[in-house]
Amino acid sequence: MRRGIKTAVSVIVDLIIFILLPNFIASHIPPELTGMIAQVLGLSLQNVLLILAAAGIVLASLSIVKGISSKWSTVSLAASIIGSVVIFVLVLFFTGLGDPLAFGYAMRTVSTGEMGSTQILLDLRLTVFLAAVLMILSITRAVIKFRYGPRGEELKAPQKGLNPQL
Repeated sequence: MRRGIKTAVSVIVDLIIFILLPNFIASHIPPELTGMIAQVLGLSLQNVLLILAAAGIVLASLSIVKGISSKWSTVSLAASIIGSVVIFVLVLFFTGLGDPLAFGYAMRTVSTGEMGSTQILLDLRLTVFLAAVLMILSITRAVIKFRYGPRGEELKAPQKGLNPQL
């Protein structure tokens, strides 16, 4: 019962963070600002919302898979690893301004009208490196918990009182 509630809360949080909240915020952004952001950053708001929605659906699905499967199963381990990788790809997408293969290094040229153009350089490689380290640590933690965790039933608390073996 408790595990089902935890799974439901996890799915709801994923859907709110990755689907509902971005769409709510996007609906309150003026169209002029959306156009300016698309011109400067080279990211369409619709593409960003689509990527976030896809990631939210994948993460919610992985939460359901983890909730259905046994805590110590390889399916649960795979879901944890895939979830970490999805989050890392999202970080790559946003730090590369829509290009995950840029690895945090993005350069955009913005036309300023009669005055020519301006180049914007965004170097977030340190952020990508830290996200990669966090992903590796998260995967390592999941593997260690899977490898060395209890397999059968949960560990029981020791009984209080006289020891019958003495």
